[in-house]
Amino acid sequence: RGMAFVELGSESEVHSALRLHHSCIYGRRINVERTVGGGNMGPERERKLKELRSIQGAQMVRAVRELVHSVLPSAAEAEMP
Repeated sequence: RGMAFVELGSESEVHSALRLHHSCIYGRRINVERTVGGGNMGPERERKLKELRSIQGAQMVRAVRELVHSVLPSAAEAEMP
């Protein structure tokens, strides 16, 4: 088993990497997750992770909206919530 930590140059690269979560490389399933440092699950670390996931979720919603609007221009009239 192996483990690695990487630093990425932009939020876009982070999202690209996170899409690889549970994908297979050389027949092995990989986990790609955010970290905020530290090894314990104290309240501050949990708060930071929750905040990062919230930001990621909002960015994903924006990306999906943009994709829907570019593929289905009439969807702009129906507007997603």
